[in-house]
Amino acid sequence: MSDHRPTLSSSTHLEELLNHTSAQDQHSWLMSYLDVFILLLMLIITLVSITEIQTEQSQSAQTQSSVGIAEAKLIQDAQTEQSTTLDFKETAEHKQTNITPEENQQAIEKNTDNLKEKNNENSEKNKQWQEEFKQQLETLGIAEAISLQFKNSSVHIEIQDNILFNTAEAYITPKGEQVLLPLTTLLKKSIGIIYIEGHTDNRPISTLEFPTNWELGAARALSVLHFLSDEKIPEARLRATTYADTQPISSNNSPEERQKNRRVNLIIKMPDMPQ
Repeated sequence: MSDHRPTLSSSTHLEELLNHTSAQDQHSWLMSYLDVFILLLMLIITLVSITEIQTEQSQSAQTQSSVGIAEAKLIQDAQTEQSTTLDFKETAEHKQTNITPEENQQAIEKNTDNLKEKNNENSEKNKQWQEEFKQQLETLGIAEAISLQFKNSSVHIEIQDNILFNTAEAYITPKGEQVLLPLTTLLKKSIGIIYIEGHTDNRPISTLEFPTNWELGAARALSVLHFLSDEKIPEARLRATTYADTQPISSNNSPEERQKNRRVNLIIKMPDMPQ
């Protein structure tokens, strides 16, 4: 009787077969896991994409809604403004058509009378103001030393240079101080800026101190400014300027005419006089 035992080679072949089958089972399990992971990843990506699309659509809808509301409001405002304008025009036309020629003429005459009355009041007021100013100058004893020009509510005080200065000099003389000192009483009652103008004749001057008439006119205006400042007139109200010989009030053909052009002007605005 023969013995059919497996040989060594057969046993080894069987073990290799079993090992190969086990490896295939392990590989199959790993593939299944990867498939599930890929499916989950694709699902997440799909959900994220859907969410972004919905968000963009929502924002677009909100923007369009806001634009629509704004346009509707602009249209409504324009319609309201147009309606108001039409109503105003209709009302104005209605009022105008209701005014008779007689009423229109009466309104014109009334406005004219009111304007004349106001001008008369201002004229009387200015006259009263001028008389008051002249009386104050006479009281102060300097009315003969200066000349006046009244323009509306301001006064131009003109002082000849020989009253204030020596020839070709810019220092105020004692005689000039006697004129300016009482004048400060009136200047303190004025309002606004006090303009001080220096004027000369057309004769050229060329000294170390005054190379031209511009420097002479400026120095004289500044001397008056410093005097008024020393007499407690606020410096913020004082302005000095020079015109040299550019604004003559007379010809320069004779000594008398040139004398008129050499002057210092003070321009002030007086307060309203009481009624």
